[in-house]
Amino acid sequence: MTTRIQFTPEVLQHEAWLTEYKTCQQAVTDHEVRIWQSATIFVSISIAGISLATQGLRPTVGGLLLVFVSSVLSISILILWYRLVNRWWSLQNVLWYRMQELDIKLGTRRNLYALYMDKTPSGLLDEVPDKTDFEKLDRSLRGAYEQGKARVYLRAIIALIVISWMLLATLELYLFVCNISIS
Repeated sequence: MTTRIQFTPEVLQHEAWLTEYKTCQQAVTDHEVRIWQSATIFVSISIAGISLATQGLRPTVGGLLLVFVSSVLSISILILWYRLVNRWWSLQNVLWYRMQELDIKLGTRRNLYALYMDKTPSGLLDEVPDKTDFEKLDRSLRGAYEQGKARVYLRAIIALIVISWMLLATLELYLFVCNISIS
């Protein structure tokens, strides 16, 4: 005797939500991979460029122009790339919000737990009728949970690179004006 599965509208809706959740989850992961792969490339190239530009600074017009053009170009590329990264982060935030909505509909907690632990203000948590699990999680991880800071660290790295290029251009200008050669 075979058992027949009843595909009620509720079951079909549940399956549709699960499929949407998985799709959102994959898109978040894809954006994160793009961000960190491109960060590795841009940060490495920037550090290599700064290293090369500091080799044998000489007070010449050509050296001054090379450093200034390299600095402006590198800073501009970093800023444009960072704007793209902010767009990817914005898309991730939308996807996470949708996954949190789906958590409520499905009765799951994965993204809602992170939302709660990060102390992110959100009306979504108000829709959860019983917060006992959240309070238990908070007590269990007290002192051991650290909020995500990767975005802050990436901003700091970019700021350091931009400052480095600006300092390099300023040093080259100073060496040119004072006619000092560093080998």
